[in-house]
Amino acid sequence: MAFLYQMLGSKVWPPRDTKPDLTGRTLLITGANSGLGIIIGVRSVEKGEEAKRAILAQTHPNNVTIDVYYLDMLDYASIEAFASRPPCLQGISLWIRIALQVNLVSTTLLALLLLPKLLSSKKDDFTPVLELVGSGTHQRIPQLLPDTDNPEQDILEVYNSEASFQAFGFIQQYSLTKLFLMYVQWHLVKLVNDDAGSPRVYVVVVGPGPTQSALARDFQDKSLGVRLAVNTLNLMSKTAEQGARTYLSGLMLGEQGHGQFWQWDSINKPAKWCSDPNAIVRSERVWAGVLAALEKDLPGTRKLVAGVKDGLSAD
Repeated sequence: MAFLYQMLGSKVWPPRDTKPDLTGRTLLITGANSGLGIIIGVRSVEKGEEAKRAILAQTHPNNVTIDVYYLDMLDYASIEAFASRPPCLQGISLWIRIALQVNLVSTTLLALLLLPKLLSSKKDDFTPVLELVGSGTHQRIPQLLPDTDNPEQDILEVYNSEASFQAFGFIQQYSLTKLFLMYVQWHLVKLVNDDAGSPRVYVVVVGPGPTQSALARDFQDKSLGVRLAVNTLNLMSKTAEQGARTYLSGLMLGEQGHGQFWQWDSINKPAKWCSDPNAIVRSERVWAGVLAALEKDLPGTRKLVAGVKDGLSAD
């Protein structure tokens, strides 16, 4: 019930429209079939072009350059190719990862690949931002599986099992992915902080909350009840533009947003599973599991991580 109250409340009182001045900045959005963007990375270039046309129709076309590039977050080769595009990605100052069904491992990979470009954009008067899109649902996970904190188990495998899907279902699995994203954020923060603890890149996670989208099209083959529920939730949700305000306000938090979760126009207190006695060790196991999964398919991932840290120390 609390979720429904928040949902309706955010529709009546949507996030503040801060209208930040991003003149001269490069904004990169991945997973942006719709919404806002300057460089859009999408699995469907056709849908990306649709988003581009919609944006240009609502702004001043002469003042905006929008590029659309192919990016499939389930294809490591696609991620590497996207991140290695020097012409379009030089001077990136802001990066947002937007996707309903986040692939935790691929998101981490793309973040690691883009960090050197973000770091090179650091100026005396400007610190780049790496913004990851999380979800407030990570705050409402009632219980974790018994083997979650078993050091003998691979924590990613624990939640990639049939037992996990049977125990939690789609919504809770989604929420757990967002919880793990919070853990990854902690380690990205360690990676971008210099030896004195000062951030060279701000890493913030934002929760836009439910927004109106084309998600209903993915449920057309489901039962009438499911389709009605999805469409009803869509009607109760904020518009995409109102949801995007959270992305923009999160970008402008500065150092106070570094390592934090931003939702409902405020920095949220750590969730239950981000503040319990096992949270730090659990986060280390998630981070190690993500890097191990990447190293298995992409040898050299650990060197990439070390290179980012070494690059910071070399400044």
